[in-house]
Amino acid sequence: MPPPTPPRDDTKTLQSVLELGLYRAGLINERNFGHPNKYGWSNSARTDKGVHAAAQVCSFKGEMILFDRVYRGNDDDDDDDDDDDVGESSSMRNGRRLLSYREQFDMMREKVNDCLPMDVRVLDIERVTKSFCARTNRDKVRYQYMVPSYLLLSREEVRRALFHPLPTGGGDAAGDVDARISRSRRDLVRYRVSSERMELLKAGLKLFEGTHNFHNYTRRVGSDDATSNRFILSFVPLDPVIVKSGSTSSSTEDDDDEDDDDNTQWIPLQVVGQSFLLNQIRKMVSAAIDHARGAVTRETIVNSLTGQSKMKVDVAPPNGLFLDRSYFELYNRHKVKNAPRHGDNGEQHNTLDWVEAGEGEEVPPAVRRIEEFKNERIIPHIVREEVREGNFMHYMYSHESHFDEMYSSMGEREPKV
Repeated sequence: MPPPTPPRDDTKTLQSVLELGLYRAGLINERNFGHPNKYGWSNSARTDKGVHAAAQVCSFKGEMILFDRVYRGNDDDDDDDDDDDVGESSSMRNGRRLLSYREQFDMMREKVNDCLPMDVRVLDIERVTKSFCARTNRDKVRYQYMVPSYLLLSREEVRRALFHPLPTGGGDAAGDVDARISRSRRDLVRYRVSSERMELLKAGLKLFEGTHNFHNYTRRVGSDDATSNRFILSFVPLDPVIVKSGSTSSSTEDDDDEDDDDNTQWIPLQVVGQSFLLNQIRKMVSAAIDHARGAVTRETIVNSLTGQSKMKVDVAPPNGLFLDRSYFELYNRHKVKNAPRHGDNGEQHNTLDWVEAGEGEEVPPAVRRIEEFKNERIIPHIVREEVREGNFMHYMYSHESHFDEMYSSMGEREPKV
């Protein structure tokens, strides 16, 4: 039976794709389909248009699908080897057993994924307390931004690469820009960042850590607006990687036998904060890159983070950014681990730990699935998209063309008496 027509526009969103998959799998009732408020839908984070998500957390009140199967005891069937470990909540009924909650959730996850496109995956399902909300119970969030290392070229190097005269002359029409990028692409993708510029990038990112006024790093928010103050826990670069179109690799050596477009060096940046403003991460990335390539001073960035200055900061492309993790530490500590006091043995409400395991600890299956989706789907997509469209190279050209408009003071704000 086709799903009922939801009362909304035809705009395709990730939420609408998920809702349809959950409905087809039986987790959303027909009467509630198209009415997220009826089943308490909430997302742990919002993203700009064009930004990906490796671990978006969604909460809703859904239908519980019950599975059962024959308990085979000592059966040697290799397909049923996991029956020996039935879980604490499994029970026998007339020679059949009701699966544990963990087994139920895994089978529900697989059924939902059968109803979703391959680039949208449910990576884990957990049962939470009745009052849980993915948006309000999230303590902090981590984003990752993939930077092609050629963005760290100095202004002089960029001008030599992209602003050379074209053989046929002409102005800066779109076709001329594409021609300039096409001529320089081979040299740009061969660039490898130096350790000195990596240190400058690291220092530039660190300037954003702590509590600052980010009114220059968003839109339509004044310096005297309380929402402009945000707390950044950490902002660090990871080791540069060569990302192939199908998977990630930690190799940083140039291989002349490889396709040049598939041999770009990328620098992953990871930022953790309580919450972020519109375009804030992309503007911070743009400023930190300018600091690393010597185009802007440390003092200018520090001044941009005060409420007394107003300046224009460019915004990096959305294509390299994705939501990496959501954290629910306070919920884990107070809502779940204290549940036995209220008569809940805790088996039905697991902690929401979707972060990497510590050294020597076993990596949870859900975390493995998240890492696989990130490294096999999202990051290779970012690489293929750049090969196909050249968004970062177009940004580099546009950024240099208008650089003299950036970071200059647009008027000092008078302090309040």
